[in-house]
Amino acid sequence: MTELESDKGRPLTAEENAKLRVLLEKDDRVIWIWSSVRVWAMWIAAVLGGVYLTLQGLKDLVRWLSGSNVGV
Repeated sequence: MTELESDKGRPLTAEENAKLRVLLEKDDRVIWIWSSVRVWAMWIAAVLGGVYLTLQGLKDLVRWLSGSNVGV
């Protein structure tokens, strides 16, 4: 029988509970920071994509208005 198996049913000590609480709080912080980074990255990508599409649309509009449809 291993040491861990012999501890079955034994309640955790106050020190063990404190360590578990610290680990759980750190885990929650890591999950929060990565979800925040993911959201910011999506917003930045969406804004950059919108700017790119707007500029391309404006270029096409200027070309169309000027009548130079060469290469289209």
